[in-house]
Amino acid sequence: MQKYARKAGVKSAFGIVNSSHPGQNMGLTLEQVQEMVANAEKAQGTRFTSAVGLVNITPQLPNTAKYIVGISFSRVTNPADQFTLTVNNEKVFTEAGVTGFTKSEITGGETEDPYFNMFRPIAGSTSLSVDYFSLAGGDEIVFTVFYV
Repeated sequence: MQKYARKAGVKSAFGIVNSSHPGQNMGLTLEQVQEMVANAEKAQGTRFTSAVGLVNITPQLPNTAKYIVGISFSRVTNPADQFTLTVNNEKVFTEAGVTGFTKSEITGGETEDPYFNMFRPIAGSTSLSVDYFSLAGGDEIVFTVFYV
């Protein structure tokens, strides 16, 4: 028993067993695991309360973001709500209906991509702005940007 424990301890020291980088247990090098993590999709959510009329939010992405892969809204209850998304002073969506960008509308209830696909290369100094227009107001809305 002690002999087995010693072998397992030596293997774990080299990242073969119980590694803090699970990809190494699949035979990947540390550099391959780091690249896999760097290229994984991430999400940045911004919560706000809708008001009657216009609400402006400016979601912040980290400087390491390379491109936006999609967006989504959640907790939307008013089907008449609209939004305008501006990325670096370019209007990407203008007065678009919010319900078309919720998970249930995008995937039909399936669990594929939980966002509206929107591939857009960005730089570290990218500015995002969302103008959210509601007739009712009072909802806690979450706007999420998915990025790599």
